[in-house]
Order: sequence, then structure tokens, then C-alpha cells
Amino acid sequence: MHMKPDKTITIMADFGFGPYAWLKDAADESDYVGINIANLKTGMTDFKISKQLDGKGVKSTIDSFCCFRHESAMAGH
Repeated sequence: MHMKPDKTITIMADFGFGPYAWLKDAADESDYVGINIANLKTGMTDFKISKQLDGKGVKSTIDSFCCFRHESAMAGH
């Protein structure tokens, strides 16, 4: 018996306040990632994920992404 998940969690670094996880229904085939459920301030509170993807483990990735975006924008000025 193969069971399909009810929800999908998307993990990716974003800039601003450091959002990194979004939740949506698995049946939702839109291009949107869903509602934000985790950021660097609150962490992942409703779901258990690996330490590498939660909190401090993802902070360096987000910091690198934000720094790269900022430097790229400044290079054009």
C-alpha cells in the first residue's frame, strides 16, 4: 500500500527575516510554495526536521544567499 502525503514542505533560503520553510497541500499543483511556517527567529515549531534544515543549520545558507543578493545589487550601481 502506497500512501501519499497530505502536505508538502518546501525548504529554501530567502532574504528578509530569514524565512526558509513553506507548507501547502500535496494536491496543490500550483507554482506557489504555500504559507511560510519557519524562519530564523522562530525556527520550525510545528514539524520535526533535521537539525541541518532547522535553525542554525540553515542560517549560514540564508546568510550567504542574502549577502550574495546584496553584493550583486550593489555591483550594478
